[in-house]
Amino acid sequence: MNVPLEHGNILKHKNDQIRSSLAKIERIHIYEFDNALFRTPLPNAHLFNAESIDLMTKNPDPLSKFNWFSSVRVLKEVGKTRVDEMSLNTEGLWNEILRQLIAESNTDKNTLTVLSVTRIPELFTSMILRLLKTAQLDDCFDCILMNEDPNYLDLIVSATTPLCHELKEITCYAANKQLQVDGIGCLNISVPFESSYLLPQLEVAIVQEMLLGEPFELRRSIFSSYYMLSPASRQELLRRTVTEDFIPLEDRPGLFFEGEGVLIGKNQLSQSKLDELGGISKKVIIGAVSLGSIKGRIYAMRVIINDENAQTYLQPPVIVIARKPDALLKEIEDIQNWQTTRELFSLEARIEYKQIFKIQSEKK
Repeated sequence: MNVPLEHGNILKHKNDQIRSSLAKIERIHIYEFDNALFRTPLPNAHLFNAESIDLMTKNPDPLSKFNWFSSVRVLKEVGKTRVDEMSLNTEGLWNEILRQLIAESNTDKNTLTVLSVTRIPELFTSMILRLLKTAQLDDCFDCILMNEDPNYLDLIVSATTPLCHELKEITCYAANKQLQVDGIGCLNISVPFESSYLLPQLEVAIVQEMLLGEPFELRRSIFSSYYMLSPASRQELLRRTVTEDFIPLEDRPGLFFEGEGVLIGKNQLSQSKLDELGGISKKVIIGAVSLGSIKGRIYAMRVIINDENAQTYLQPPVIVIARKPDALLKEIEDIQNWQTTRELFSLEARIEYKQIFKIQSEKK
């Protein structure tokens, strides 16, 4: 018997089992991989401007190497905390509720458990299997359907259901997908869209690789001015603030950790303003005052600056420790739970410009 599910199933060794059990299947449970089960990395809005991110993520050609979702290296580098790290670490990158549901589905012989991956199978099969193995999910699916066509899942499931004579239920857990199946109702359960970010150095290197041979180039542009912490002070700040008391482990997925410094202004400063502040590279000492947060969304520290001429975008001055990608800086003004830091400590900083990358045509 020819079963449509076989054609897109990258778990070829399970096709015989599917053929023999399909007629008795009562339930089909489908789980979306990207940004649902797995917190797939996305381009970082703190590294690239919005136009550049659109250029990488909205490329209509799935085979183009200038397409974020066609880069295998994006998944290879996920979870790394050092550029030279070799092991694949996916801790904290999985939706734990879906992991539990998958385990339950897998133990029910009357349920067909399917993972849907909208990617090019020739490029991503081994990488997806490798990621699943790190989470002990590599043997939890009857079928892993992989195809770059976003409508492929609908077509294959619609063609398969007539062979399921005992079928009572189809459930699809997804962040983006609304499954449409001909002739049978489908329960679409929306799960939170969650993502992660790569180490900045690795992300820039990946984008540079994408641009090789393309009529674009990567350029820097001044994005904002800061009292920028030294590398040692930033490390000290994160060590003291990224704690279970202030940012609990369960709140950390999806947060972008900053701790860069105190924002002076969102644009390049005029020369007169720069002279007034003391010029580029002017050293200051920043002292910790209090910590506050909007749980799961933005975490910040109020500070004092040992310079009577200091000027900052927000008053009192603050350093953003971590926030969700869509959290605005102004949301700090809504924080109500400021608490004095347990220990007084100081940090070194300099006046610097923060730069952001942009992709533009070589002709410009």
